[in-house]
Amino acid sequence: MTTVKVRAEARELIRTIAQKEDHETLTLDVRSLKNLVELLRDYAIITHASDAQSEVAVAAEKLIDYVDLNDEPDIEESAGGTFKTTYLASVFGVSVTAINNWIDEGRFVGYHRARNKHARIPHITPFRHRDGRVEPLGHIINRYRHQENESFADDDEKAMLIEEIKSLKQKYGGKDFEEAFNFEAPTSDQESDLSRWRFYRERLKEL
Repeated sequence: MTTVKVRAEARELIRTIAQKEDHETLTLDVRSLKNLVELLRDYAIITHASDAQSEVAVAAEKLIDYVDLNDEPDIEESAGGTFKTTYLASVFGVSVTAINNWIDEGRFVGYHRARNKHARIPHITPFRHRDGRVEPLGHIINRYRHQENESFADDDEKAMLIEEIKSLKQKYGGKDFEEAFNFEAPTSDQESDLSRWRFYRERLKEL
């Protein structure tokens, strides 16, 4: 991983690049170029990001966010830049059991719990959202831990409910709820789907 000094130097270079037009030239020394390459490597590994169609300016801003995040002194971390499951549970608004289940489900991408040891998850670990998006764990922590009116647990549940409704909608040929269950004698399977879909809709209204 890159050092704080390397990230700081690369950050300034990235900002300079982002401010220049395509036709402009830029002179830099070999060390600065190496720093940038090392940062790009770290960013790609951590986020699993690969978007060839992204504009340079957008990519540069994302890199700046990444650098700023990893130099952010306000993130409450345990020893070694890692998070305990109890801390993650308090920030995400879920139980420790839920965090452990997420570990087993692979939502903390690439993280494997050491045998007979308490989980300590690095802040740079990619976290997979319900909708498939992946972003560094530390970024999520930084976003939610001071948000009194926002809850990761609620947002995560919303994403799950939306996916469940989407799946049911596809099962019934893309029809909406009212149209999908417009029949007189539903089967037991259809009654089960009706009950689940109705619950998902009502739960979404509550969140």
